[in-house]
Amino acid sequence: MSKIFKHFTLLDFDRSFSKGLGSQLAWLAGIMCLVYIVLTAISYIGEMYAGNGNSRFLDILLVLIDPGSGSESMSSTLVIVCAVLGLIIFSGMLISVISNVLERRVESYTKGETNYNISDHIVILGFNKSIPSLIKHILENKYQGEDPYILIICNRNIEETRDWLHASISDQHEDNIILMNGVRNKEDDIKRLRLEHGVKEIYILGEEDEPAPAHDAINMECANIIATILKDKNINTKIECHVQLDSQIMFSILQKTEVDEVIKEQLIFHPFNFNEIWAQKVLATIPNEYKSLDDKGITRNSNKHAHLIIAGMNPMSWSLAVNAAHILHFPNFKEGDFNTCSTITFIDTEAVSKGKEFRGHFRNLFDLARWRDVNDNQCMNKDEYWTDPIADENSHSTYKHLSTINFMDIQWEFIEGNIFNTNILKYIESVTTQENTIATIALCEEESDKNSSICLSLSEATRLSANEILLRQNESDIAIEKLKEVYGFENIKAFGMMNECYKENLISDKYGKLINACYGDYSTGKRQEVDINDEKAVEDLWEKEKNQLNKWSSIYCANMLFYKLRSLGIDVSAGSKKVFCEDIKNAATNCMSGLTRLEHYRWVTEKLLLGFRPLLNDDEIQEWSKNKKLMKKQMKHIDILPFSKLPKNEQEKDNDVNTHLHLLYEIVERDLGSAFPSAGTTS
Repeated sequence: MSKIFKHFTLLDFDRSFSKGLGSQLAWLAGIMCLVYIVLTAISYIGEMYAGNGNSRFLDILLVLIDPGSGSESMSSTLVIVCAVLGLIIFSGMLISVISNVLERRVESYTKGETNYNISDHIVILGFNKSIPSLIKHILENKYQGEDPYILIICNRNIEETRDWLHASISDQHEDNIILMNGVRNKEDDIKRLRLEHGVKEIYILGEEDEPAPAHDAINMECANIIATILKDKNINTKIECHVQLDSQIMFSILQKTEVDEVIKEQLIFHPFNFNEIWAQKVLATIPNEYKSLDDKGITRNSNKHAHLIIAGMNPMSWSLAVNAAHILHFPNFKEGDFNTCSTITFIDTEAVSKGKEFRGHFRNLFDLARWRDVNDNQCMNKDEYWTDPIADENSHSTYKHLSTINFMDIQWEFIEGNIFNTNILKYIESVTTQENTIATIALCEEESDKNSSICLSLSEATRLSANEILLRQNESDIAIEKLKEVYGFENIKAFGMMNECYKENLISDKYGKLINACYGDYSTGKRQEVDINDEKAVEDLWEKEKNQLNKWSSIYCANMLFYKLRSLGIDVSAGSKKVFCEDIKNAATNCMSGLTRLEHYRWVTEKLLLGFRPLLNDDEIQEWSKNKKLMKKQMKHIDILPFSKLPKNEQEKDNDVNTHLHLLYEIVERDLGSAFPSAGTTS
């Protein structure tokens, strides 16, 4: 029994003494009191103490604290005992405790185990190589002048992480960083982040090298835990929460579906994807350091068309292709005329099998769009091997009733073969040098060096004729800058770098909110005009919109703003002369029919990419008239039709945005200030 009691006592002591400074000082004070009481009791034995009773307690205490201050009233034995015990307690135990506490404090900081009493901070959960770019974006752009702390919690060696960050960010930024060790889906660790103390923003990145499905699932679990903690703490202010999703499929799903109720209540939820960010940066950022896919614009009387050639089929190339498909719509397109049709081409050694996966993912789009699978020997025959779901007599498409000719304004190619193959290089040259073709090449292979090699393999005619050649680089653009310097390449540009991922904002809904307001407020059942210059009204209307698909629709529509301006003959390139809003208004009025058709086909492509399908037959048309909301939930829409078959009132709905182009331009110009390129009309 005594043995068990002894073990329990030692265990309790170990646990208690190891808790921290307070516990250790309490134990030390207890030992000191016990020793003092024992020594005082001993002083009453025999002739241990010869003085009067009033000074006994003080004499013993003084000898304990200072062994050299021996009292004449105390026997030499008692002085020695007091001195030895005093040395043990004060010179040994007390100094050891203080030293140990300081060492543990340093160790705790080094390992990221220390908690800090901070507020108005930014929280980042997880760690990857894009962190330096994000830190720079937060401190230099988004919260410039506010100098907030950035609290990073990650499940990795904190010492190594701190050293890596030290080499990657400026000393000034380093002072704002607090590193903590923890697991992002563990509630106790998340509670250490002081979420209830005025957190400005949350970024859930996840850990590096996690498989995409697990990474995304844990990130969503983390968002749920955060929202639940905020709800339990009765935090009423919604906090912006950016959640990284590595899986393109998961990102697509969250574009279509609602998040959990607790997340909607507590967080302003922003899913984002690394590849999607870069696709938006390359294709849609305003102002943009990359050339537009339409160069200086394709007007309604132009005989030009845009062609995007993508080398490699992987998540990055998927994102580029899909975002390009949201943009490549122009007023000169005529139904069934493939010379005015935009083209997106994939080139990959496994293009056939990967193409099947791509078409399967966007099945509704490819039930209507024209496409072809070819190998390196067939690709030069540009008019052959096409599959046209609408116009082919032997097509089994369920949507042939929609039209007798193909009305989709983008066609797709999947070329299987090694891009270094002579035939494929000749095909690329033939496209880029073809009259009336504005060809952009995106080298998207996952290895940076391979993209540089492909660029060097392109013919001089290809490099000179291409609108722009984009080279994916994983780490930095130094190699591409050297290529430009050594070989004199003018129109090549690097993209996809981890260290520049957050150079601008993440996928922004800022201008999407304006587009949403252009359509008016239907919350009362009848359209009410919304002043897009009224920031509060625009924000309130965005909050009212609960359908994620409608929000993404507005964001994708906003990406078209400068493309539409160029289609009107408005030059928005840097250095061009200024144009006034009245000029845009007049140009839009004169080209309203072309803009309306353009907007409809952009909308059709967008809806098909997001998973909608046309109605199959008269029965579904009748059902639409009875229960439109239900059919929209079922991802069906009556207006996925050729523009010519669209009812007049539906055609006019697309004018809601087009009639606001001059106001949208004015707001964007005012918003960007000096960063906005001067604009003028082309001659």
